[in-house]
Amino acid sequence: MIWRRWGLKDNPYHLHPIDEASLDLFTGREREIQLLKSWSADKSNVILMFSPDGVGSSAIGNYLRFDFLRTQTYFTPCAELMLSRDCSLAQIASNLLAASLPLLRQKHPFLIRDETYVKVDTLLKKMVALNEGGPGKNRIYGWEINSMANENFAIEALELCRDLVLKLGYERGVVVLLQFVTTPSEIRSLAINDCAR
Repeated sequence: MIWRRWGLKDNPYHLHPIDEASLDLFTGREREIQLLKSWSADKSNVILMFSPDGVGSSAIGNYLRFDFLRTQTYFTPCAELMLSRDCSLAQIASNLLAASLPLLRQKHPFLIRDETYVKVDTLLKKMVALNEGGPGKNRIYGWEINSMANENFAIEALELCRDLVLKLGYERGVVVLLQFVTTPSEIRSLAINDCAR
């Protein structure tokens, strides 16, 4: 157990994702962590890290979000959210809320009586119910009624969720780790199409 000589409680070289229990095992990358923390100090910043698989960007992201959760700078759901190119705002919001609400309820049991929490939970249930109709149902001018209603519910639910975590004492709101399920050729194609517009 050579790592115990370095003051670590476990092997820092395992391949398991960083979580709340293993923050002290994260070593190195101090410069990158400090840079990302300084950027996150401005509430208007959105940080996007893109890297090839296996270089540690998820480890840095997980370290940051669980450190932020520990210090109550930001709230974060325990799960990473997976996104594909065709994800809608409603799908992202419902996944974020489904990952966040149980953890918030676990950490703050009194929330089940909180008016804002009840509103967010109700909106999530409405989004899920609208999605159960399935694609191609109730179309108006080529747009699905479900998707239009869901986008409105999603925006309202995300704003209420932010308000809720701020009310609970998380200093800056919510931070999420998103994993994009896409190939490098799709990313290049998207960038070329965006530049052509």
